[in-house]
Amino acid sequence: MFSKSACPIIANSVQAVRQYLEVLRTGISTHRALTIRKNAAVLQSIFLNALDFRRLEFKKGPVNESRIVEVEGLVNEVAIQMIFKLNDTTFQPMFAEFIDWSADLPEKDATGHIHRYVSLYSFLYAFFSQLGRFVLKYASFFEDHALRILDQASPRELGDQRYLWELILRVFAKCFELDEDEDLGARHWTSRFSVVAPKLMEQFRYATHIELSETLNPAIVELARAVSGSGALLKELNGYLLKQLRSEHASVRLAAVRCEKMLAARLQMEWVEMLPETLPFISELQDDDDEVVERETHAWIGVVEGVMGESLDSMLQ
Repeated sequence: MFSKSACPIIANSVQAVRQYLEVLRTGISTHRALTIRKNAAVLQSIFLNALDFRRLEFKKGPVNESRIVEVEGLVNEVAIQMIFKLNDTTFQPMFAEFIDWSADLPEKDATGHIHRYVSLYSFLYAFFSQLGRFVLKYASFFEDHALRILDQASPRELGDQRYLWELILRVFAKCFELDEDEDLGARHWTSRFSVVAPKLMEQFRYATHIELSETLNPAIVELARAVSGSGALLKELNGYLLKQLRSEHASVRLAAVRCEKMLAARLQMEWVEMLPETLPFISELQDDDDEVVERETHAWIGVVEGVMGESLDSMLQ
């Protein structure tokens, strides 16, 4: 059956880890769900060791990042195969343990924490991507943890912290995307908006160092879609963005303009309906000191005009 004695192999070579995971995959696929559930504690121990692969490899010295990512992908695949055979009663405590485990290191081991967090959020992205809206309820287990990391992360330079920061934003964007319940009152992110939205907006401070069009902006757009139907929340979100449009940093203004353009394209009239409070900002940005901001503002105007079916020229006089 499944034995904890096999766990130390996770600290060995990449080839050994791959072989072990393939054997584990076969074991999970050939045993009934009842057997998998009975061995949940052993499997949890195995997967925690497997998730620690990145940290252990970095402790050895220089690493091949692509090979680590390859192994992490296989770990995630096999873990999700196991999850299909578990029920909520068995898996919920295991999931919570995954979150707790990521921080279960001496406080001084900052690098070790980062590596564990990267492994965890790599798994979470695969988990939500493959299992979809049926597991959205598990977002409540990690969101406070993720927001604390966003407070502490320093993604200004290439490296593990930036990779972690990007992973967390991708996980959030995926979870926002999954919130499709037609009953607005039941939507998870509607109730969590006042906690999550301000933290996301704080990330615009990194626009002076990072291009945000493929990381932060998609997360904000998906959050807006998740709370669409609530005019008050969309208005609040736009209010946060309008403040960024008057930042003293051109890179922040540019990121916010691009985000506004994406929102108009995605939410169409639901977003464009807030044009009255937005027009003064558009008017200013048409003559921005930065030519890239000015050019992107005209592109944003083009999207809005496409949604409305009329020119904004008379409104911007």
